[in-house]
Amino acid sequence: MRNYLPLRNVALLLLFLALLFSLDKIFANPKASASMSPKPTEAKPSLRSYAVEMPALPFIQNTIAAMTPVFPNDPDNKMIKGICALAQGQLSQSQANDWLKGLSIDSSKIPAKGSNLSLLVNGDKKLQAAACAAYVSSSVFSLVTLSDFAIAIAPPAREKKSKNAPAATPSSPKWKMDDARLQQYLKTKLSAAKANADFYVFIAIELAKKHGLTPEEYGYQIQQLFTTFAPYYLRHFNELYNGSPQQYKVVNLTEDELDFISSDGYHFIRNDDGVIFKYNNIMWYGGGYLIGKYYTMNARYSGPELATY
Repeated sequence: MRNYLPLRNVALLLLFLALLFSLDKIFANPKASASMSPKPTEAKPSLRSYAVEMPALPFIQNTIAAMTPVFPNDPDNKMIKGICALAQGQLSQSQANDWLKGLSIDSSKIPAKGSNLSLLVNGDKKLQAAACAAYVSSSVFSLVTLSDFAIAIAPPAREKKSKNAPAATPSSPKWKMDDARLQQYLKTKLSAAKANADFYVFIAIELAKKHGLTPEEYGYQIQQLFTTFAPYYLRHFNELYNGSPQQYKVVNLTEDELDFISSDGYHFIRNDDGVIFKYNNIMWYGGGYLIGKYYTMNARYSGPELATY
């Protein structure tokens, strides 16, 4: 009796041979396999928010400095000093108007809002105090101006060696230190630096409580907090300035660097790297530190969404 394969086995064999034939064609022609599979759709770039931990101090410092009104062609800072006098009740509005008149400025033509001079006429004590406090605070970071505490002595011009020689140009002036003015200058710097450390730390503590804000939102919070603190900041600065007298020793004093120490244990340095302020060799202000502690804030930045693997 002959053995025949069942029909079911024959069908399976034919199906297996057909599959082998189709695979052979695919591997022989890769383009064919690519055409058989659907094309992947290109992923569109998407944005998401990232939490970035950043030092709070430089952000506080820069935001408050930006709150200081800018007055072009006022190298002696007369305008902001006038605002400070109004904010602290040292000048009445009528006295301020007379003072402006003496500077050939008609106070009646200054708008209540929208002008740098508005704070000199609108009677807004809150904003006057904020502007004045921002000015005092940011004065800590200003570069050294020798004319603030020294007298320039111009040396005589060199004589011409011959008739045809060009006229001699005077050399750079030498500076004679006025010790009384220098002590006042150092006292002002140190008082403002102390006040900054004392009040910036309050702001840093409040910012640390808020998570997920954008840098712009943090900036708004800093402005609001400092505006609230401004009258107390000015009072504290005056108390520090008028407190017990201290002695100051200059370590280095040039147009590029101010380095001095005080008899109550403070060490102040202002150079190209910014301000470093220590108390008994503890970092009191600078490098992200405030009163010995490094403060950060968690800012929310928007950026491209990254793939995770």
